[in-house]
Amino acid sequence: MARLAAGRLRHRVSIHRLEDSDDGRGGYVRSWHEIATVWAEVIGQGGREALIDRSMQGIGQYRVTIRWRDDIRTNDQVRYRGRNLNIRSIEPDATDRVWLSMMCDTDAEAIG
Repeated sequence: MARLAAGRLRHRVSIHRLEDSDDGRGGYVRSWHEIATVWAEVIGQGGREALIDRSMQGIGQYRVTIRWRDDIRTNDQVRYRGRNLNIRSIEPDATDRVWLSMMCDTDAEAIG
């Protein structure tokens, strides 16, 4: 993908990060916090089946492309149409820092 036409970014997604928050009693609570809402191109890449909790479940795979950001990590999640997509790899634009492409898949919670 050499150029990223604005018209291709037609899906609204949010990016979330797992963070620790003070629970007010000397401990902490881990929860997902939204770090950005952006326009994206989301393309299904097929899927596969996996044995999760002793049952076969489908896992959807997606390529999510957004405008360049340098604050995305592989342990973040993309939320798209009620699905939690775990970022598995990040492929930045090699030359101009125009776009960022992420390979994602659904997690067990999003499946069932």
